[in-house]
Amino acid sequence: MCSTTTAFPSTQPALRMKVELTGTHSVGTVHSGANLIIATFGNGTLETVPGFEPKFTMSIPTGADWLYVDHAKKFARSNIRAVALDDEGIAISMSATAISTLNEELGALLAGDPNAKSMSFGQTVETLHFEIGNKKYKFLEQSPWVVSMRFTVDGPTVGAEFAIARLLSGSGAL
Repeated sequence: MCSTTTAFPSTQPALRMKVELTGTHSVGTVHSGANLIIATFGNGTLETVPGFEPKFTMSIPTGADWLYVDHAKKFARSNIRAVALDDEGIAISMSATAISTLNEELGALLAGDPNAKSMSFGQTVETLHFEIGNKKYKFLEQSPWVVSMRFTVDGPTVGAEFAIARLLSGSGAL
């Protein structure tokens, strides 16, 4: 039995991202047996949270989520790509993989139910990777990132909100 937990990784809250869904496209059942839905998004922001340095804010003009709903309709797996731009036009590439537990809340959103409501955090977790050519943001490539995500509904607008943390190595012994 473990006498200490300091050897295990921890997280540092770092970024918050919000986007608006701009369209969904049902591809149908693909060779794996999963139902593929492609959701496009944009009109978003990526910004640091208080206490994370260096501070920055970027816009997210475009991105897409390839969402694979398993044949048992218990989980959805996503492959997500997006671009973020700062006010100088510096672009960064973001890619993530996610797994979501399907329930009535998420099912209503995926089905386009007009009575769908915002979800709580706790149903989707992701790993996020950055690719950056400009040295100003290279530090983002130097750490692993983990994400908790939820879908939001604000009137006719469906969006997504992401709480992004830097994964930090443990330092103790088991």
